Amino acid sequence: MRSRSPATMVRAPRAQASSSVSTAAGWESEISGSMGRGGSSNPARDYRRRPPSYAGGLRNCDDLPMSEPRFTDEALAAPDLRPGDSWTFVVRDADADAAQAQPLVVHSRVVAVDAGVVELDVRRGDEDWLRTRMDPLLGVLERELAPGDSLRYTPALAQLRFPLRVGRRWSATVRRCQEQWWQEDELHTEGEVLGASWIDVPAGRFAALLLRFACRLPQGRVDAELWYAPAAARVVRGIEHTRSDDDDVGVRVEFVLQTLNRLRSI
Repeated sequence: MRSRSPATMVRAPRAQASSSVSTAAGWESEISGSMGRGGSSNPARDYRRRPPSYAGGLRNCDDLPMSEPRFTDEALAAPDLRPGDSWTFVVRDADADAAQAQPLVVHSRVVAVDAGVVELDVRRGDEDWLRTRMDPLLGVLERELAPGDSLRYTPALAQLRFPLRVGRRWSATVRRCQEQWWQEDELHTEGEVLGASWIDVPAGRFAALLLRFACRLPQGRVDAELWYAPAAARVVRGIEHTRSDDDDVGVRVEFVLQTLNRLRSI
């Protein structure tokens, strides 16, 4: 990972730089960035299937109208995350044949909320649990790549900019620091809320906002389509296209929510 900042003192080995860049798009890349990092490849159920309901969310989903969600003209605040909230995703190569793809199962759970800082543990396949720290608006403050090796972001790196509403656009410049390798660089991000619709994933049917997000990296870029569901407090489906400056084709990765545990009174 080559820095554009004079503050950089050491260039990391190629393998470490590749790992950092491939996961640099933000919180949801804590999920999609897992492809190619090893770990379990236990196949999950077909992401195209639609179960009738999900824990803590909509009920009798088959009776819901497929018109635009009611929040189309509303501004959505950041979700209320609590210890015990958890999500399971499946990540796969979006361009691979479905019969030959080896999906990766990724688990994410809230372990603490203190003074507005949300701490999550994330596990990719059978690897160790790694810690992510977020601000109250779900921007990433710090994310472990491996035990003792973290990325820190100033200001917080956010794929979502709350309050969310259809038509909202934003951009930001974020300083990224990896102290383990004495590195600093800048990320340039922009996002837009395109519209609202219902979306079906294995975890259920959700009213969601469709967003477009882009992140310019020192040696490439990430372009993403994201479906954020307020009831799940997460992006329930995402497709991220990562390209380096030397490769315009790049890699497309899809992540889809399989299960969640976010019980709330209804």
